[in-house]
Amino acid sequence: DMNGLCHTQLKRASSQGFSLIELMATVVIISLLSAIAFPSYTNFVKKSRRSTAKSTLLQMYARQENHFANVKSYASKASQLGYKNDVVWLDDSGDEESGETSESIYSVEIDRTSNFEYSITASVAGRQVIDTDCVSFTITHQGTKSAKNDEGFASTDCW
Repeated sequence: DMNGLCHTQLKRASSQGFSLIELMATVVIISLLSAIAFPSYTNFVKKSRRSTAKSTLLQMYARQENHFANVKSYASKASQLGYKNDVVWLDDSGDEESGETSESIYSVEIDRTSNFEYSITASVAGRQVIDTDCVSFTITHQGTKSAKNDEGFASTDCW
């Protein structure tokens, strides 16, 4: 019977799985989506971590001003402002770590040039070193904000 033979051939062909062409097309589509999505995700993560550094700088700035109001000079170390260590090491959530670890994304230090002048700088560390556009953020006693890229030039897109 010709009708039964065609039905048997169709059944056998459909039960063999995907063809090589179908698999290759799927691999190409997944590769293209990954090539687009991964850089976007990485960029999102870098920018999110930058927010952590900037938030900490602004908190330290406020603590410095409070310290100055009470002591009539600026602190020279983060530990004088209530942080655990002289240098603050931040993780992804903005929590201070006891020192540099594999979870560190920024180190934050105070540079006091006199009792009345200082700058606070957050520098990339650990997993954040992939951020070559904004390797450091700085805020001064006057509230002036700046940032630098990995070549040491001012970067205007960071703050």
